[in-house]
Amino acid sequence: NIIDDTNEVTIDLSGLNLTTQPPGLQNFTSINLDNNQLTHFDATNYDRLVKLSLNSNTLDSINFPQGRNVSITHISMNNNALRNID
Repeated sequence: NIIDDTNEVTIDLSGLNLTTQPPGLQNFTSINLDNNQLTHFDATNYDRLVKLSLNSNTLDSINFPQGRNVSITHISMNNNALRNID
């Protein structure tokens, strides 16, 4: 589901049993990837992203942009196995 509200472009990819990060999500401001099987998320090229939800995956690592302002203000990663946040 894609919702475009002039300032917020949201995509809900929850519960799809995704095992890898889908391509083409860089222009969204809000991404819901809850209840999938993702083990890694790379947010380094997500300059517009404000809200990220990765609850109930199998995440063990996540990468954020280094040396740049990060626009993410809300992040949720409950019920994962995180070992590395870069």
